[in-house]
Amino acid sequence: MRQGKLNSAWQFQRDAFFARLPEGETNSRTCPTGTQPLFRVYNNGSSGSPNHRYTTEPAVLATMIEMGWTMEGEANTSVFACLPLQD
Repeated sequence: MRQGKLNSAWQFQRDAFFARLPEGETNSRTCPTGTQPLFRVYNNGSSGSPNHRYTTEPAVLATMIEMGWTMEGEANTSVFACLPLQD
Protein backbone atom coordinates (compact mmCIF):
# COMPACT_ATOMS: atom_id res chain seq x y z
CA MET A 1 0.00 0.00 0.00
CA ARG A 2 1.31 3.46 -0.88
CA GLN A 3 2.33 5.69 2.03
CA GLY A 4 -0.36 8.30 1.21
CA LYS A 5 -3.10 5.71 1.67
CA LEU A 6 -1.92 5.11 5.24
CA ASN A 7 -2.34 8.75 6.30
CA SER A 8 -5.77 9.20 7.95
CA ALA A 9 -5.80 12.91 7.02
CA TRP A 10 -6.27 11.99 3.34
CA GLN A 11 -8.86 9.86 1.61
CA PHE A 12 -7.74 7.87 -1.42
CA GLN A 13 -10.46 8.16 -4.06
CA ARG A 14 -8.96 6.36 -7.07
CA ASP A 15 -6.16 6.51 -9.63
CA ALA A 16 -7.04 9.52 -11.78
CA PHE A 17 -4.53 9.05 -14.58
CA PHE A 18 -1.40 7.12 -15.46
CA ALA A 19 1.86 9.03 -15.64
CA ARG A 20 5.56 8.27 -15.69
CA LEU A 21 8.60 10.37 -14.89
CA PRO A 22 10.49 12.04 -17.73
CA GLU A 23 13.84 10.54 -18.72
CA GLY A 24 17.32 11.88 -19.45
CA GLU A 25 19.78 14.34 -17.93
CA THR A 26 18.79 16.28 -14.80
CA ASN A 27 16.99 19.56 -15.64
CA SER A 28 16.57 18.47 -19.28
CA ARG A 29 14.46 15.34 -18.91
CA THR A 30 11.81 14.78 -21.54
CA CYS A 31 9.22 12.19 -22.46
CA PRO A 32 10.07 8.94 -24.22
CA THR A 33 8.49 7.82 -27.49
CA GLY A 34 4.82 6.93 -27.10
CA THR A 35 4.18 9.54 -24.40
CA GLN A 36 3.42 13.25 -24.26
CA PRO A 37 4.53 15.92 -21.77
CA LEU A 38 2.38 16.89 -18.82
CA PHE A 39 3.09 20.34 -17.39
CA ARG A 40 2.26 21.54 -13.86
CA VAL A 41 2.06 25.04 -12.40
CA TYR A 42 1.48 26.26 -8.85
CA ASN A 43 -0.31 29.47 -7.85
CA ASN A 44 1.93 30.14 -4.82
CA GLY A 45 -1.19 30.32 -2.64
CA SER A 46 -2.03 33.69 -4.21
CA SER A 47 -5.80 33.05 -4.25
CA GLY A 48 -5.83 32.29 -0.54
CA SER A 49 -5.35 28.57 -1.02
CA PRO A 50 -2.71 26.53 -2.80
CA ASN A 51 -3.68 25.24 -6.23
CA HIS A 52 -2.01 23.30 -9.02
CA ARG A 53 -2.98 23.21 -12.67
CA TYR A 54 -2.02 20.44 -15.06
CA THR A 55 -1.99 20.78 -18.84
CA THR A 56 -0.58 19.10 -21.92
CA GLU A 57 -0.71 22.37 -23.86
CA PRO A 58 2.49 24.49 -23.94
CA ALA A 59 0.42 27.62 -24.68
CA VAL A 60 -1.64 27.12 -21.50
CA LEU A 61 1.58 26.64 -19.54
CA ALA A 62 2.99 29.90 -20.94
CA THR A 63 -0.22 31.79 -20.12
CA MET A 64 -0.27 30.52 -16.54
CA ILE A 65 3.38 31.52 -16.04
CA GLU A 66 2.58 34.99 -17.42
CA MET A 67 -0.20 35.22 -14.82
CA GLY A 68 2.35 34.61 -12.05
CA TRP A 69 2.02 30.88 -11.52
CA THR A 70 5.25 28.93 -10.93
CA MET A 71 6.27 26.15 -13.32
CA GLU A 72 6.97 22.85 -11.54
CA GLY A 73 8.90 20.73 -13.98
CA GLU A 74 12.27 20.25 -15.58
CA ALA A 75 14.26 23.51 -15.82
CA ASN A 76 14.95 23.28 -19.58
CA THR A 77 11.92 21.37 -20.85
CA SER A 78 9.21 22.28 -18.27
CA VAL A 79 8.10 18.62 -18.29
CA PHE A 80 6.56 17.49 -15.00
CA ALA A 81 5.55 13.97 -16.08
CA CYS A 82 4.73 11.94 -19.20
CA LEU A 83 1.33 10.60 -20.21
CA PRO A 84 0.34 7.98 -22.78
CA LEU A 85 -0.40 9.56 -26.17
CA GLN A 86 -4.06 10.40 -26.68
CA ASP A 87 -5.85 9.53 -29.94
